[in-house]
Formats: sequence, C-alpha cells, structure tokens
Amino acid sequence: MMRKYLVGAIFGMLLMLSVTAFADSSLMKISTYLNPIHIQMNHSGKITSEDIDTILYKDKTYVPLSYIAQRLDSTVSYFPNGNLSVFPPTYRTITIDSVDIHDNEIKDTSEIVGLNNIKFEHGKNESVTFQIKQYKDLPIAAPYLVLSFYDDKNKLLYTQGLTTRLYSLIKGGYQTWYVLLDTDLSTLNSSQLKVSFAETAPVTYHKGELAPLPAEPTYVMNLKMFDNQMGWAEGYELLRTNDNGHSWLKSVPKELHLLKPDSGIKLQDYFVDQQNAWISKPPFILAREQETTVWHTNNGGQVWSRSTLPIIEKWEQHSTSYIYFCNDKQGYILLRSFDENKLSLFSSADGGVVWKREGEVKGLSERYPINFMMLTDLQGWLSDGDHLYQTMDGGLTWKTVSILIPSSYKASGFYSVSTPVFYGPDQNNGVIVLQLSTTEHQQLIFHTNNRGGNWTFTGEAPNTEPISFIPNKRGGILGTAMMPTKQLYFSRDGGKTWIEQVRLPENLRSNELLFSNDKEGWITDGYPGNVYFTGDGGLSWSPLRSVKEPTS
Repeated sequence: MMRKYLVGAIFGMLLMLSVTAFADSSLMKISTYLNPIHIQMNHSGKITSEDIDTILYKDKTYVPLSYIAQRLDSTVSYFPNGNLSVFPPTYRTITIDSVDIHDNEIKDTSEIVGLNNIKFEHGKNESVTFQIKQYKDLPIAAPYLVLSFYDDKNKLLYTQGLTTRLYSLIKGGYQTWYVLLDTDLSTLNSSQLKVSFAETAPVTYHKGELAPLPAEPTYVMNLKMFDNQMGWAEGYELLRTNDNGHSWLKSVPKELHLLKPDSGIKLQDYFVDQQNAWISKPPFILAREQETTVWHTNNGGQVWSRSTLPIIEKWEQHSTSYIYFCNDKQGYILLRSFDENKLSLFSSADGGVVWKREGEVKGLSERYPINFMMLTDLQGWLSDGDHLYQTMDGGLTWKTVSILIPSSYKASGFYSVSTPVFYGPDQNNGVIVLQLSTTEHQQLIFHTNNRGGNWTFTGEAPNTEPISFIPNKRGGILGTAMMPTKQLYFSRDGGKTWIEQVRLPENLRSNELLFSNDKEGWITDGYPGNVYFTGDGGLSWSPLRSVKEPTS
C-alpha cells in the first residue's frame, strides 16, 4: 500500500501545469545505500513494472526524478544557471512539465512544434502561458517562433516573435513558456492562433499614449530641445513637449511595459531631431521577459514601431544597453553583460526596424561604458570614465586613445573623460573634456581638427560640473558651464576662453542646464520637475513648468 500511495502522490503532483524545484546553493556530503527495488507505475490505464536502483537514506527510499517523470509523459529539465521562464528566477533549477494533451493542439505547418494548454492572463499586462513540444529539429535559418492572433473573420489582430534559442526546448519533450505580450488587446484567445517560424521577428506598430503629464511632482531631466518649441525629456516616462516646455506629454505606448518608477529597469533612449526617438528595452527578468526590444517613432511619438534585437547569447539577456544613432537611419546598440566582461554590437541601416548582430566587441576594459557615439559607419568613440577609446571598424574592436596631459598638471591619470563632440560642416573639429584625478579635479579641454587623429590641449575650463558643448548652425560650437555658486560661463571658441555670463538667482534650483544657442536655454531641477527658460542668454529666467515639492 505504501508503494501505491507514493506513486499516486507523485502522479498527482506531476499533473500540475509546471512544477519547479529550487536546489540549495550549499552542498553537503551524506552516506546512503543503494537499494534495488521493484516499482510499478499505473498511468492512464497503462501499467509498467520493472526493477530499478534507488537510494535509501534515513529510512526513506529516493527514486530518480527523471525515471518517474518520463514514465508519466512528463519532461524533466535541469538549469544550472536558473530558468528565466519561472518566477521568481533563481539559480540551479529543476523544472518538471506535465501535459494533459488535447485534440486542439496548435502546430506550425511543418509540425515542428505543437502548443497545448494555452492560458491567457488579462489585466494591466497581457500575457500567455502554454506548453510546447518540439517534434522535429528547429530550423536554423528561421530562429523566431511567431505567434499570430486573428479574429473570427481571419483579420490579423496582433503578432509577436519569440527567439527560440532564449527559451527552453527539448526535442520530444514538453516545456512551459510564459510570454509577456506587448499589446493591450484583452480580446486575444487561442481559437484563432497560428504558429509559424520566421527568419526575422515581425515588426509591430503601436500608438503613442500622448497623455498630458499631470501637474504633480515627478522627474523631468535629460532635456533635449531642438528649437524653442519641440523637445524631449526623461522622467518616469519618456516625455515630449510641443510648446517650449510649458506642458509635457507621455509619449510612449501603453504596451511598452514597466516604464514606471518601481520597474527597476533602465531604458536607454536617444534622439536625433524633433520627430525621431529610439528606446532600447532589455528584458525585465522579474516579469519573465526574454526579448530585448527596440522602439522607434519618426513622428514625434504618435506611432512607435517595436522590433526585436537578434540576440543569440544567454548573457545578452542580462545586459545593459547603450544606443546611438548617427542620423535617422544609421544606428547602433552596444550590449554589456552584468557579470562578465562581454560586449556585443548590433547595427541598423533602416532607422531601427531591422537589426543585425555584428559580433562580440574586443579591446575595452572591464569598466562599464558611460557613453559612446559613432561619427561614421566605421569611426566611433567610447568612454568608460577613465579611458577614451576609438574604433575604426564599425565598433567591433577598440583601441585606447592617447591624450598627452601638459606637464604643469600633476595628475596620475583621468578622473573622467567625455566622448567627443564634433562640429563644423565636415565634422573635422571636435572637443573633449578631461577631468584630472587630483584633489582639485581640474577640467581640461582638448581639441582636434582632424576627426580625432590627435588631440591638442586647449585650456582649462572653470572648475564646474557639468560642462557641455553644443554645435551651432553656423558651424561653431557653444560651451556652457555653471559653478556651484550659480555663475554661468560661456565659451564660443571651443573652450579656449570662458566668460562669466551671469549669476543665476539663488532660488533657482538647477539639476541640469541646456542651451541650444547663446540666447535660448533651459534649466530643470530634476525633481519635482520644475523647468525654466531664458531667451536672453541667462539674464532672466521664467518658469515653464512649476510644481511644488511635497512636504513630508
């Protein structure tokens, strides 16, 4: 009777959708006995009976889990580094998948895989869970499993591609997949679901929310203004203004999940003009996401395209992304692993719709990049804080740039170094800001007139933070710097000389300073999100967005 009870208990457990066991990280030696035993399995009217070796430990008999599961038509998988499809994610995971097979299994036309037990979760985030069985070898030339949802009139409602190499699959066995759907359509169901394999993941299009930002405390920072009307900013949302910063709109689609204060995820964004913006979003593991997606708008946030970055390595899921676009077509994304010194590079030539994995990057230090930029499709620059690197092959290999510090400055090295800002009609001229590792943290300006072929010391900037350089429409460059004592300096000769322009009012809190020319400038306090504007070079400032910080 005891043996029958044991089998029945195990069978009952395996009928669940998915069972996950988490192995303890500490191992302990034990003394056991090999215990040959006769075992009988009763499953769905089928009886199997045979002798197997078990382990006897503390008067309990332990049967191999894989033996039990396989004879109950279940699949056992071991993930030494954790299974991202389970929640919460952890390390050293054993997952058991048992399937109650139905007649309505959904297969692709080549019957490579089949989907069973499809369940939808509707609410704040749309998601689908299903159990998938691999019948044949996966097509190498078509690495994306595409889910296409139709209505009862066979009209396509939504489609999303899944990178098969990022999910667990065992030929002949079952796995449970959880997929967060980047759509707010709560009417999706499995009755009109079709499955296929594709060479590239489908691109979907989503309406921007364009909802007014409430007049309450929030973050408004990293301003990017392109004229005295239209610009972008970051906060808990990606923000857009059409009236010089008086009012702001939440520009991203509702389907761009987890862009909120408690999401724990850092999105990388980039802007080239009033209309074009890109967001690189890595998977948020706590939400069991797998894909890295890239979102792009070319009409000021009204419509966004969603593309899938073709990552192939597991470590690329656990990475920080850095994005840069040279123009509205040519763009790059650099991924850096969290726990290893690995980087990979991706490029797009069509504005971020289709991405190509160029390969792994070599020549950089173990420090994380702070910023990078590409001047052309071959030449680019990257700063990791205390090193400046240059690439001449499109970003795959990098070499340290040699910068000669004048002997009058006694420094052991750099405290920080910026990426270059190039200007002029041919982009030959450029400046970098180098902060020395001295107690004074002096900031030195270096200049190039041959696209970074060599860098020449220009002069010392005011001991301020931050210093910024903005190219102007006349081919020159404007430098701005603000002292902690609120003195505002301008440089109109590439940082050779600095002139005190004005002292800002004491009650004007400044987290960020941005000038688009020598007259028009903006200041934000970061939080609670006040924005100020000047049209006379900083002599007077008027509030654009005025919010009081809440009192505790």
